[in-house]
Amino acid sequence: MTNDYAWSAAIDSIGPVSSVRIALAADICSVGELWVSTAYDDLRRAGPDRATQVRWILNRYVNPWFAPQTATIGDVTYFMVHAWLMRLAGRPRADTGNDGTITDAPQPVGLSQPVIADALWALRGVLAFARATGIVASGFDPTEGLVAPAPDPARARTKPPTCPPRPLTLPECARIAAHLHPVHQLTLWLQRVMGLRISEAFGLLVDDVIDHGDTGLLLVHGQGGRAFRVREPDGSIATVWHTEQLKTAAAHRALVIPTRMLELLRVAIEAFHTDSDTGDPRPVAPLVPGLRVADRAGQLAFRQAFARAAAVEGLSSADLGFRVSPHLLRKSVATDIAWHAGIPDAVRRRFMGHRAADDVYGRIYTLDHPDLAPMVDVAQAIDAMIDDSIGTLLVPTAHRVHWAHAHPNRQRADDVRNAIDAAGWTLEPGTPDDPLCDTRRVASELGIAPTTARRWMHDGTLPCTTTSGRGRQQRRVCLSDVWSLRDRLADRILLPDLAVELGVRYHEIYQTARRMGLDLQRHPTSRQIEIPSEAAQRLRQEHERVKALHARSMKIAAAARELAVVVSTVGLMAKRGDLDLDAETDSSGARFVTRASVDRFRRNGVPKPRTRPLDGAAVPLAEVIRFTGRSRTELLDLVRAGVLEQLPGRARCQPDGHQFAVMDDGVRMMLPREKGRSILGNAAHRSPRGR
Repeated sequence: MTNDYAWSAAIDSIGPVSSVRIALAADICSVGELWVSTAYDDLRRAGPDRATQVRWILNRYVNPWFAPQTATIGDVTYFMVHAWLMRLAGRPRADTGNDGTITDAPQPVGLSQPVIADALWALRGVLAFARATGIVASGFDPTEGLVAPAPDPARARTKPPTCPPRPLTLPECARIAAHLHPVHQLTLWLQRVMGLRISEAFGLLVDDVIDHGDTGLLLVHGQGGRAFRVREPDGSIATVWHTEQLKTAAAHRALVIPTRMLELLRVAIEAFHTDSDTGDPRPVAPLVPGLRVADRAGQLAFRQAFARAAAVEGLSSADLGFRVSPHLLRKSVATDIAWHAGIPDAVRRRFMGHRAADDVYGRIYTLDHPDLAPMVDVAQAIDAMIDDSIGTLLVPTAHRVHWAHAHPNRQRADDVRNAIDAAGWTLEPGTPDDPLCDTRRVASELGIAPTTARRWMHDGTLPCTTTSGRGRQQRRVCLSDVWSLRDRLADRILLPDLAVELGVRYHEIYQTARRMGLDLQRHPTSRQIEIPSEAAQRLRQEHERVKALHARSMKIAAAARELAVVVSTVGLMAKRGDLDLDAETDSSGARFVTRASVDRFRRNGVPKPRTRPLDGAAVPLAEVIRFTGRSRTELLDLVRAGVLEQLPGRARCQPDGHQFAVMDDGVRMMLPREKGRSILGNAAHRSPRGR
């Protein structure tokens, strides 16, 4: 079936006949092609690439299965679609056709659930078009109730993830960047910091970077990095390597560039796009330059380099248990700003190139802020993340950019190299002034074990680069970076090491530092807590004070165990003066009593409780509550008001009809009379104890 209206003309020539007779000649291949031609070619539902993709889905998955089994689209049955979905999912059983016979149509099996969902969506699109044109009855839908099944793990083409996906942290991205040359690093950070899609990163032009000195803007309004089929103004289709069309209308946006990213962009523009004679950049040149052709950068080379670098660092899909691709870089920055407090949801959506909301207010009426003020908060948040983790995006690398022979940058290779070297973006292996050190040299310079040096080189504590040697990639660190870390460690000590030095547990010294309000700084990559020398000295002094405290005093709970009494009794004894309270405490905040007072109390023996003679009887507080109907709180309020008298000790109930003492948990309360009569009235005389 061609793209003209041959099929429509054939239907019109038939005349007023029933839809059943029309459906007899409407095979699924013709209806599917007519649907794509009408919706995508004529109505221009999407771009030419989308039309090609839909045709590919129909020819790959739908037509090979249904065309041999049906004469018309009306012959498609529920069980036929069900068997087709089971076949695509790779279920280990025979599929049956419409007549119950075993069919073995050439079909790919073990597809992922999203691919099966796309195939089912395409089939439903064909059926909906058939219903709309009257080829089949209006209620005809053999796919009703069916969903895309998941493939069996044994036959799945792509294995399911073994671990839940997580973002790639900035230190992990810096480790990957150390294996990439500057052009590929530029692409990596455009995705990881600015949140661009890979085609958007390759679609940027030099003129899209607006540098105001203290701040900068990035305009996203194009795609590149691969061949795009676009529709020209006259309706014809052309193939281009840069297009002003984005994935969605909401993808057009202006972003505030973080300071660290702006520093990298300045170096990249100066090195790759600035004329050495005039000092003017090429405004229409792609920001990510091509390696073979100046104005044609390819995504494939970056994808391959990213996959190799991630595998070397143990961050590949096989290592992490989920799919690791350049798109994960965009997901990572989206995760960072999603969990950052203070950024409105609409700003997060616009930063990532989505609509402000899904309702009509967000789709139609919400426009971008005129001066991009909300985007400043996002840029500042990302800058803070970079400063707290890796410090800079110019990750030193020993990998050089290799330009093609006809590339303009090959003619100015010296200028490119000088600009990159001046920014500290590359390393020269074996420089006499600053040589690269292996693991043994690093361990020797820092006075640490080789395993510790290897771990610090791996987790980013030491910024390292990779070199090829002995048939494999080897990590190397500049001697200047080793000495810089040595100088910093001379003024700092790790909190775990300080805990070992003082002979206490880690959490104890950590809580002490928090209680004292000391500055606890975490290393940006290893996340180990570092204590400055002054703070470490204060912790040592605090440890000596607490050590002396425990030598002369003990906690109240320990004193209770020593005296074989409950903790509350020790508290009362300290309140009465039988035990001496220590004015100091440790990180727990518990009260201490001196050991000397505990020993003195033990030698003198436990005295009898000092009781006050009562003029009246003593009754339990519970009975007073029952007699009077007043609550415990009301009675205690009477004590505070002076109506009742609280006395220590324990006693039995001795009512005499005049005054009463209320006893509860070792405390007795004297109840004086109120205006010539007891507060309890005559109710106490009816008490069982009063008898």
